[in-house]
Amino acid sequence: MEKKITSNIEQTDIFTGIELNNLFYGFNHKDIETLKKYLEFVKFEYESLIVREGDHDQDMYFILKGKARIFRSGIDLGKICDNDYFGELALIDGRSRSATITAITDIEAAKLTVTKFKSMIDLDPHVAIKIIRKMVAKLGIKLTEITDTLGQLLLQRSLPRSLTINIKINGVEEFVKTGVRIDSLLPTKIDGHTVVAGLMNNKPVSLSTPVTYSCDISQMTTESWEGERIYRHSAELILLEAAREIGVLKSLKLGVSLGNIKWIEILNPSNVDIKKLEKRLYDKIQDIIDKNIPFREEWWFIEEAVEYFNENGFTEASMLLRNKRDMTVPMVSCGKVYALSFGPLISSTGLIKDFALTYDNSQLMLSVGKTNKLINPITSYYSQVMNEPSKWLNSLGLTSVGKFNQFCINDDVSKVIHVAEGFQEKRLGKIADAIFDRKDKIKVICIAGPSSSGKTTFIKRLTVQLQVDGINPVNISFDDYYLDKELVVKDEKGDYDYESLKAFNLNLLQEHFKKLINGESIKTPKYNFSLGKTMLDAGEKITLGKDNVLLIEGIHCLNPEMFDSIIPEEQIFRIFIQPMISIPLDHLVRVNPSDLRLLRRIVRDRYQRGFRAEDNIMRWESVRKGEKEHIYPFINKADEIFDSSLIYEISVLKIYAERYLLEVPENHPAFATAYRLRQLIDNFVAIYPEHVPHTSILREFIGNSGFKY
Repeated sequence: MEKKITSNIEQTDIFTGIELNNLFYGFNHKDIETLKKYLEFVKFEYESLIVREGDHDQDMYFILKGKARIFRSGIDLGKICDNDYFGELALIDGRSRSATITAITDIEAAKLTVTKFKSMIDLDPHVAIKIIRKMVAKLGIKLTEITDTLGQLLLQRSLPRSLTINIKINGVEEFVKTGVRIDSLLPTKIDGHTVVAGLMNNKPVSLSTPVTYSCDISQMTTESWEGERIYRHSAELILLEAAREIGVLKSLKLGVSLGNIKWIEILNPSNVDIKKLEKRLYDKIQDIIDKNIPFREEWWFIEEAVEYFNENGFTEASMLLRNKRDMTVPMVSCGKVYALSFGPLISSTGLIKDFALTYDNSQLMLSVGKTNKLINPITSYYSQVMNEPSKWLNSLGLTSVGKFNQFCINDDVSKVIHVAEGFQEKRLGKIADAIFDRKDKIKVICIAGPSSSGKTTFIKRLTVQLQVDGINPVNISFDDYYLDKELVVKDEKGDYDYESLKAFNLNLLQEHFKKLINGESIKTPKYNFSLGKTMLDAGEKITLGKDNVLLIEGIHCLNPEMFDSIIPEEQIFRIFIQPMISIPLDHLVRVNPSDLRLLRRIVRDRYQRGFRAEDNIMRWESVRKGEKEHIYPFINKADEIFDSSLIYEISVLKIYAERYLLEVPENHPAFATAYRLRQLIDNFVAIYPEHVPHTSILREFIGNSGFKY
C-alpha cells in the first residue's frame, strides 16, 4: 500500500520534473512552484493497490515514475505510465472511484488531496482554474477519441431501428426502451426459486443481455433442471477464480460430475495438505460470493482467446477453438479467470447460497444446488471407475473434445472406435470373470442404471461373456411385475408413480425369487401396458438349472429392499451401468453424461419409434427425478460399475440429432434444451454411422444392431 517518504530533502528537489506531467504542459515556472506547495510525495510498491473501484477517497495522483494498470469491473483497461495522472473526477466531483488501479512497478507519485485543492482555490485560484481548464480540455480529447472509436464499431453492426420496441413479458405486452437489460424486466425470484437466466424467444440468455428486438421474454429459475445447471456451472467458475486467488489454479483440474457433485482432481496430491486446501478454497469461494461480483460475458477474437488459453495452460479450450468457423468467441469470467461461454451464467456471485466442499482421498468434491449435501453414500470407488477410461484416453492423447476432433480430422477415427469398443469388451469380460469366480454362490445378477444407459445391449453382451464361462443367464422382466394401474401409488402431483418400488407386486416377485432359488419352477406374469393390467401366469415357465443364474434388470435392482433378506447377500451380484466419460470441452465445462443419455434417447425414439424430441425433453425431468430417488442412493451396493459411454458417440449421434433437435418448434417449452443441445453437438466433428460395429452399445440407439431386442 501507500508509503510516504520521510526525508529532509526539499520538495523542490523531489518534484523536479513535475512540469513534465501531461496536465501541466505549458504552465510557467511560477505556477509550477506554486503548485508544488500543495502536492505531497508518495511511493507505492510493486503490486500495491492504489485506488479501489467503488471507494470514496478523493485524492488525485500524478505519476512521476513507474507504471500502473487500470481495471473496471474486472476488465483490464490498459496501463498508465510516467507523466500521466488519474483521480480528477473524484477530486472535483466527489464521485466514487470508477476503476481499480494497481502498481505494476514501483511508483513515485505526487498526490493532491481534496483539502489541499480547496486551499488552492481559496489562496491561489489562478492556478486552480488553470488545472481545471486543462482537465476539461483533456477530457474533451478523450471523449472525442471514444466517440470516434464507438462510431467505427457501430458501422460494423446493425443500428437499432427504433428507440422503443414492443415485447411480451411472460405473455403481457409492453413497450420498452431499446437496449434495456433483461434483468430489469424480470423478478428476482418466483415462488422462492432464484431467477438465474432469461429466455428470449425461448433461447436462454444471461440476465445482463440487452433487449434490442421485439421478442417474448420469460425467465428460467433454479426450479428447472436447466436452471440448476446454470446455477452449478456458475459456482464452478467461482471455484476456479478462488483457486487462482489462493495460487493453486494450476494444481487443480475439474473432473467428472454425478448429480450435484463435481469432483476436483488434485494433480500432485502427495505434495498437498488436502484438509488445509479445502478450508482455504471454501473461505475464498465464500469471500467471492460475499463480494457479489458480476459475471461478465465478453466477445474475443479467436486468436486472442487462443493466446490467453495457451499462456495459462488451458490447452483444452485452445484446441477446441482450432477448427471454429467464427472470427469471435464469447468468454465468461467473474474475475481474472476466463472460460469459453457455453450458455448463460447467473448475474452475480452473490446469488450462490448453497454449496459444500469436502474431500475424499486425493480428490475434492464440490456440491451445489437445491441440496448442498453430497449424495449419500458416495464411495471413492465410483469416482475411480469414472476415471478408469482416462488411462487409455491419455495414452492416445484424447484429453479433450478439441483433441478428439483433431483425431477425426487426421483420419484416425477407426483407431479411436476400435480402442473404445475394445475397452468396453475387456471390461465386460472382467465382470463376467468376477461372476464366474463366485459361480458356486451367485444365484441372481441384478442390473440397474438410468434411462438410455444401454442396459439392453449390455445384457446381451454380458450373456455372451457368461456363456463363454459356462454360465447361462435366465432373464426375468421386472416390468412384468407392475401392479394393476388402479393400485399404483400416486406422486405429489397426483400422477401415477410407476417408478416407485410400491408400484410393483413385490410380494409376488419375492415369492418367485424364493421358489427359483429353491429349485422350483414358476410361471412369470405378463403386464399389459395398454390395459394397465397384470396377466398372471401368462409369461414363460422358468426353472434354474445347475448352470443357470437368474438375471433381472430394473430401476430398483440395487435396492436391498427388493429382496427383503429372502436371498443371502452373497448370492446376489449387482451391477450399475451408466455412461460416465465426461470429456472436457475446456478447463471449466465437460460433456455431461446426462446430456449424452438424453441425446441417445432422442435419437432412438425419433429414429426407431417416431417419438419427437420435444416430448422426450419434456419427460426428462421426471425421468431424472426417479433416477435420483431410486438408483443413485444405492450405488454403493453395486459389486461392479460399467461405463457404457463411447468417446466417439456424440459425433455419430450428431448425424441424427441435429435434424431432430431442429424439429422442436421455437415456441415449445422444450426449445431451450433443444437449442443448448444443438450448441453442444456443434463442438464435435461428425462421424458417419457405418463406422460403428454392429455389436456396439451405440447400435441400440441408432439401429442396425447385430442383436435382436
